[in-house]
Amino acid sequence: MHDELQLARPSIQIQTPSLRDLAAVFFRHKRLFVISFIAVVTLGVLYAARLVLKGGEWSSARLPNKTIVVSRALEAYYHSRYEKPVVYLPNGTELRQPLHGRELLRLGLTAGQYVLFLGRFSPEKNCDMLIDAFEQVDTSMKLVLAGGSSHTDEYVAKLRAHESDKIRLLDWLSGDALAEVLTNAALFVLPSDMEGLSLALLDAMGAGVCVLASDTPENREVIANAGFMFRREEVEHLRQMITMLIADADLRAAIGRAGKRRVQQEYLWDGVTEQLEQMYRELTGSKRVRASEPVGSATSGKAA
Repeated sequence: MHDELQLARPSIQIQTPSLRDLAAVFFRHKRLFVISFIAVVTLGVLYAARLVLKGGEWSSARLPNKTIVVSRALEAYYHSRYEKPVVYLPNGTELRQPLHGRELLRLGLTAGQYVLFLGRFSPEKNCDMLIDAFEQVDTSMKLVLAGGSSHTDEYVAKLRAHESDKIRLLDWLSGDALAEVLTNAALFVLPSDMEGLSLALLDAMGAGVCVLASDTPENREVIANAGFMFRREEVEHLRQMITMLIADADLRAAIGRAGKRRVQQEYLWDGVTEQLEQMYRELTGSKRVRASEPVGSATSGKAA
């Protein structure tokens, strides 16, 4: 009879690290811990922000009696994604004539001798790409960027590092200063990656200024055949288009007139607000008040 074989079981001991041990590891590799923590928090914030945006989009499609979109591209998106009939109601602008005052002199600008950008100084607007392209253009014209930071101070600081006699960064403009700078520009450029329907682009077209914009669907929709496009994110193509347009004043003038006609036909505020008023009246079941009627007589026949 064979002796029974007995196999010794391995002895496993699990030792829980003390707080002192954990602290020693943390301080030895604290930089790695901090970077990892920041990365996790950043990813969490971005994911939460994405959920909020998606939730807002879903709500805008499902909850309102009517949903308004400002472009045909957005109209097609809502139809394909949510099968939701929406109301197309674009942004608007007004027609402007060149304003001649003292603002250009105050800002050191000459009418017809600068290229203009209006808007936020933020990465998606691609102001850095516009500056890069313009620095390679052989011209006596200036590049003027008028706007301000949108929680993007670091980005703005990088833009301001390029300021020179040829490249000017101005603060937000309003009133006569805005009207004068806008209506006397030789060319308006919108290099952004994404737009809903740019008010600055409409304002430039309404002022009869030749426009050059990135080829986003929304920009294509607004400009149609009344302006120029460049392939987005392609600095060299942007440089080529700026060079061509700066060299041809007659072409810029003709396209400026075409842009103004397009705005007059499609994007004037008077027509937009009339459509908006009509939509609200349909929702509330009220009728339009005639100019000769007292306001209070619209529904009751007597003054309130």
